[in-house]
Amino acid sequence: MSLNSDTSSFVRNTVDGQLAAAGVTRKPNTTGTWEASGLGPTSLERVADVLRTLAGVPGTVQGADPGVSVDHVWLYMDRD
Repeated sequence: MSLNSDTSSFVRNTVDGQLAAAGVTRKPNTTGTWEASGLGPTSLERVADVLRTLAGVPGTVQGADPGVSVDHVWLYMDRD
């Protein structure tokens, strides 16, 4: 994902926490890349919560910079 004007990183950190709760962790040494293997229905619901959060920024993240916006989100799911 890419965020514009998230200078305080409130949105990124919120999303990071939501993804971690879903079992999706940030890939080391990359920017804005998270990965997981074998997500179940509960985890997928939490990923959907992340998308809802991103769809409503800045209003959905307390303390977010007023001008923050989502540039893009890439979501790839593959069934093993």
